[in-house]
Amino acid sequence: MSPATVRAIIDRYRATRALVVRPVAGARHGHPLLVDRALFDRFRAADPAHGASVVVRQYASAEGEVDVADPGAFQDVDTPDEYKQLFTNVGREGS
Repeated sequence: MSPATVRAIIDRYRATRALVVRPVAGARHGHPLLVDRALFDRFRAADPAHGASVVVRQYASAEGEVDVADPGAFQDVDTPDEYKQLFTNVGREGS
């Protein structure tokens, strides 16, 4: 993701104090996700079988959505293979 995306997320949080701030593009939600400290206990208590997404969906709001055109904000890196692929592609882009 680009530094501009990170800055936009931080700026939106500072402006709105939304409990969840995240980049969006249409119906897609991306990363980084900024979560207000007020939700930390809810994340700790969340059912591990469902992960953090239940809490995020519960507290997400329009004021916390930041429209971005950054494909990196929507890149999934959930497995070691996806991580390796990401860095393989980054190396190719720098050539």
